Amino acid sequence: MTMRLLRVAAWCAIAAALPAATSAQEAHAGAQGYVYVTETDRVRDGALRLDNGAAIEATAELDGVRGGRDVVLVILLSGCRIWIEELGLSRCTLATDPPDDAPRTDAVLVWVERVLDAGTTITVTGGSVFQVPADRSELTNTWRPGEAILIDDARLLHLDHGAEVVDVVRLR
Repeated sequence: MTMRLLRVAAWCAIAAALPAATSAQEAHAGAQGYVYVTETDRVRDGALRLDNGAAIEATAELDGVRGGRDVVLVILLSGCRIWIEELGLSRCTLATDPPDDAPRTDAVLVWVERVLDAGTTITVTGGSVFQVPADRSELTNTWRPGEAILIDDARLLHLDHGAEVVDVVRLR
């Protein structure tokens, strides 16, 4: 058994004991945990403060980020990334952890295997299939195989093509 420790979204932790995998995709199937769903508060002293008490420093320009934007922060063994509504995905550094009692939302690290039907159908490792609303498929049509975070079994954030968090419906 190998142990993978992943923390996802303002601050989240996905921890799972995974058996040795034969491929990168298999290593990502089903790592479960949680995310903190939060919003931006303000930029102060070069750090973005979040409503849940956390703070990050990002490689993207933070000046002008206003309060109230949705945020997803992803911390993996390979580093930290933050998605900010209307700004997209950027690399970041954790400055302050949120309080232990911050509300959490379920999340699963998945591997996007294929995007079909002009972006309206997404398959992930393990056989799960998700439908994307037709009016949002322009966001997923260019996705390639790679890591994604499935948030509360209803939203996907692709970690390589994460311009937007996309609502999805599980078909199987």
